[in-house]
Amino acid sequence: MCRLLRISREDLIANLGKSMFGFVHPDDIGRMAYFGKNFAAHTDEKYDVFFRWKTPKMEDYHIFHSWANHVLVDGVSLGFFFYSDAEESGKNNQILDTHYQKYANDLFLF
Repeated sequence: MCRLLRISREDLIANLGKSMFGFVHPDDIGRMAYFGKNFAAHTDEKYDVFFRWKTPKMEDYHIFHSWANHVLVDGVSLGFFFYSDAEESGKNNQILDTHYQKYANDLFLF
């Protein structure tokens, strides 16, 4: 997670100790809090949120995607959260598309 968010473990823990939304864009905090509260209260089984995140070492906000699922283990409901950098995913998709186009052009004879 630290590598994904480009922050040291110590800085992440210190930040989360103050506020879990410390590096989140102010316009995204309310939406994240709303869906997080509903997910924790089991009023909404789905948690699927895009948000902007910026640490002091980043020049601009990055778009991240977070989603979660509830899992029942020995009668205890656990929430498993997953995170991805949506911008990195987009770059990877562009790379794959470029390679596909090269492959497709090599296959098709005109």
